[in-house]
Amino acid sequence: MVDVFQELLKFSLLLRGRSDLRECLHNRYECQFQASSLRDRVVDVAEELLKFSLLLRGNSDFLVDRFSERQEKREKGRLLSQAEKEALKDAQAKG
Repeated sequence: MVDVFQELLKFSLLLRGRSDLRECLHNRYECQFQASSLRDRVVDVAEELLKFSLLLRGNSDFLVDRFSERQEKREKGRLLSQAEKEALKDAQAKG
């Protein structure tokens, strides 16, 4: 649940000039939003973020598994860093 509040806090930084939102997120246990369309949107976003987080929990290995990375591990024995990939690309271009 803490992750949801951290993400909402990041979201609040995008809403500059909405000090009531930022204040409420910083002091989430001592604050209530006044009824408004902004509050409804924030609650919607919080619910969707929580649901999405729960759906993904435990499935991250499956979701971040990429064909290109599996292929690279098979061919080179490990994943190369971006710097190594750039060096290989430059070497192939020169030679």
